[in-house]
Amino acid sequence: MAILNKRQRKVWYYLILQLGKSFCPGVPVTVRSTRMSDKFCGDCTGVIKLGRMVQIKIRINSDSPWNTRLETLIHEWAHAMEWEANWCEGGPKREHGPTWGVWYASIYEHVFDVLWDEWHEKNDD
Repeated sequence: MAILNKRQRKVWYYLILQLGKSFCPGVPVTVRSTRMSDKFCGDCTGVIKLGRMVQIKIRINSDSPWNTRLETLIHEWAHAMEWEANWCEGGPKREHGPTWGVWYASIYEHVFDVLWDEWHEKNDD
């Protein structure tokens, strides 16, 4: 198990909180670090009740190193955003098409060009 150090944990929780504010798919998003089979870095699932998406769950492999966890969080959050746009068209899709790519690029840019700098300004060590 790749254990995050104290600083990484603080950054991790900060990023999740800020992503929820800046990229809200309209339903609650939960992020959980858990052991997964070796071939998976993470996944994203929609919880649908009575034909409506009510929650999105993101799992990140806790055995992954820090940089992989961060990349996986961005990847899976892009799925969450795409699903909100598409859920009424027959439910969540696991595609990596143009809509997902736009969300991925937007989230990636926001994390590294905005949130990362904000974090370092607030927590200058």
